Amino acid sequence: MIIDQKGEAKMKDLGKTVEYNLGTYQRSVENALVELKDNKIISRIWAHDHTVWKPEPRDITNRLGWLHSPEIMADNIQRIEIVVDEVRKNNYTNALLLGMGGSSLAPEVFRKTFGVRKGYLDCAVLDSTDPGSVLTYAEELDPQRTLFIVSTKSGTNPKYERVE
Repeated sequence: MIIDQKGEAKMKDLGKTVEYNLGTYQRSVENALVELKDNKIISRIWAHDHTVWKPEPRDITNRLGWLHSPEIMADNIQRIEIVVDEVRKNNYTNALLLGMGGSSLAPEVFRKTFGVRKGYLDCAVLDSTDPGSVLTYAEELDPQRTLFIVSTKSGTNPKYERVE
C-alpha cells in the first residue's frame, strides 16, 4: 500500500507518461510483458500458485512468504528502528552479510541500487567460502565497527547471541 502510494506520487511528479528505451532489449521486454499479462503471472503469484515455477508444490509453497513481508514487517518497524539506533549509537560503520545464493542476492542488489545513506552502515556481501575472499574482508573491515549478519535459508537456524 505504501509502495503504491509512493509510486503514484512519483508518477504525478514525473507527469502522466513515463517511457523507457531499452535499445536492443526493447522487443524482448515487451514480449515478456505480454506473456506475463496473457498468463496472468502476477495474479497467480499473489494466489501462491506454485505452477508459475514448477508443476509440483514441493519447494515452492513454503518459499512465498516474501509476498507478505510488507504487511508482516509493518508491525516490526519500531523494533527495527530501535536496533538501527543502537547500531548507530555504538558507532558501527559497516555490515558484512555472510550468505550464499538466495540469502545474499537481495541485500547485494539493494546495496548496489540504493548505495549508502550518510550516517548509516555500508553493507558488503560475502557470498563465498573462498579463503581469499574471506581474508579480503577480514583485512579491510574493522571488526569492532562491523556488524556481522549471518543469513541462511537452509532449514533451521541456530539461536543467535550477541558476541562482544
